[in-house]
Amino acid sequence: MNIFSKLYWFLKNPKLIEKAKTPFFKTFKEFMFFDIVITLGWAFLVTILILSFEQFEEVFKTKKAINTSVANKLFITALVAPLIEETAYRLSLKINRLNISISIGTQIILYLFIFRVINFPLHLRIILMGGVSLIIYLVINKTSVLYLKKKKRFFIYYNIIAFSLLHAFNFSFTSVLQYSFIPFLVSLQFCFGLYLSYARLSYGFKNVLLFHVFHNLMIILISQIAF
Repeated sequence: MNIFSKLYWFLKNPKLIEKAKTPFFKTFKEFMFFDIVITLGWAFLVTILILSFEQFEEVFKTKKAINTSVANKLFITALVAPLIEETAYRLSLKINRLNISISIGTQIILYLFIFRVINFPLHLRIILMGGVSLIIYLVINKTSVLYLKKKKRFFIYYNIIAFSLLHAFNFSFTSVLQYSFIPFLVSLQFCFGLYLSYARLSYGFKNVLLFHVFHNLMIILISQIAF
């Protein structure tokens, strides 16, 4: 069964996925194939939309870039961002009290920063993530954990969608029409998040984190060479 068939069945019933003992090289090869296919497919889609819709081109050009040194950009984008995003959206897919607390705590601070409720430096936000996670851990009970296990399918769907929509905030929108392009703008992250969710449950958190780091690293290096 190829990876696209696996993802189809995973999306249909994610509760059936169980962790498998698979050599890292084999899982990495699977990831590389999927990542290259969806990235090239997304690049083709974006090119068609840019050529077809002036409004889409305007939105796409607003994509936020990190204006800093290459070394700092690599640190933030290829290390810090994957660590925070995987902690927020994939760690808790293996449902237990600790994982849920850490993921929800991380998401809360992430959303507060995105919606400009807080504007603290990165190191303070990370400390806040830890503090909020601790509070949630002390508050959450077995009933909540059991409820999420019962609704695991929808919990996985939420995390895939939330992860993809998070990246819509990398763009600026000036009209209602431009908001209709969001599904296309974040379609790469949706597919990527779908695969990472599948891989989290199949291969473990460490593998998924390494996949995400490698993906972001390649995107940065390609952008530096191309532009």
